[in-house]
Amino acid sequence: MDVDARDPSAPAKLGLARVSAGRFEEKAREFMEAGVHRLVMAMADHLCEPKLAREYGQWRRHAMEVLLSTDRRV
Repeated sequence: MDVDARDPSAPAKLGLARVSAGRFEEKAREFMEAGVHRLVMAMADHLCEPKLAREYGQWRRHAMEVLLSTDRRV
């Protein structure tokens, strides 16, 4: 369905009016958690690269201390 985004009734035409605020917050939280997870995993892969061990030794220790001391409750 083609809907002009400038049309004031566009959300209703797309069924967006039925989306509850709670559902929106849930989806936003899932999106953020997935992004943070991908970032941490990419950082872990890079920091654990054997050829970079000497350069990142102190930084890895600092990062791990910060991650372990961070409140992870949502």
